Amino acid sequence: MEVADLILGLLSCPFQNAIPGRTLGAMLAPSRVWVVPTILGVLLVAPAHATASAAPTAAAPTTAAYVANRDGTVAVVDTATQVITATIAVGGQPFDVALSPDGSRAYVANHGHSPYGVDVIDTATNTVIAVIPISGPAMEAAVHPAGTRVYTANRLSGKVSVIDTASAAEIAHVQVGIYPYAVAVTPDGGRVYVANLGGTVSVIDTVTNAVTATITGGADLSDIVISPDGARAYTASRARGSVSVIDTVSNTVVATVDLGGSPWKLAMAPSGGVVYAAPYDSGAVSVIEVPAALPAAPRRTRQLRPPLCDPLSP
Repeated sequence: MEVADLILGLLSCPFQNAIPGRTLGAMLAPSRVWVVPTILGVLLVAPAHATASAAPTAAAPTTAAYVANRDGTVAVVDTATQVITATIAVGGQPFDVALSPDGSRAYVANHGHSPYGVDVIDTATNTVIAVIPISGPAMEAAVHPAGTRVYTANRLSGKVSVIDTASAAEIAHVQVGIYPYAVAVTPDGGRVYVANLGGTVSVIDTVTNAVTATITGGADLSDIVISPDGARAYTASRARGSVSVIDTVSNTVVATVDLGGSPWKLAMAPSGGVVYAAPYDSGAVSVIEVPAALPAAPRRTRQLRPPLCDPLSP
């Protein structure tokens, strides 16, 4: 399954026939979806539909998406059939799910209700095996490539929590920019890039857990992804209707792609050659082709519009 296929499926008629003979139609918060295990490491982001009542099936799917739902559940979706195979109760207002590199654990960032925490799901059994207290309400999460750390963007506290996965404990929290919203770890595990709604990107050294650079540019930065080679980071600016390209060597913005509308979530193709931008306010996904080397600028080549559907149709 291509990245665009699942994004479009989620945007249009996600989880078709999750309840036999019905299509789910409860529109909830935009959610980040990781796919495991056969597309390990591919991040898919799209506004998600979900349900609180789908019954699990006996057989687990070979490739599953874990979707955070505002109703306090995580839906497990067979990506081949778009059928929900399990619904897992987690903490208050889950907003994001991030997977360990081996796909054995799913870490759920919860935005609502104090005390704040991250739920840990065993993906073999689809059960919550731990809840890790953290210092603030989490928006999005990212896992270190070695699987040893989880980082959460805690919007209201202005901090990023650093979680040790072996001890299942928060071992540090790092003060970053205004309203941190999204996080991404470089492929070598050396740095964490944090998109702040206040319009900056904070760069954290993963050894010292200290901010080593602050990058300005954009506004209302709602997502960030990093290329497979670690050379570039891409941020979505909902307020400016654009995607900015950051050179991770110089930590400067080197290009901006104007999309119009309100780009909200980003996904990168495994090859690194295409970035997909899902909007907050429409169903059209922008496709941005990435040149092999700068200074050639990335450019939007087309928009993908999913077919309209009746969310309550059989």
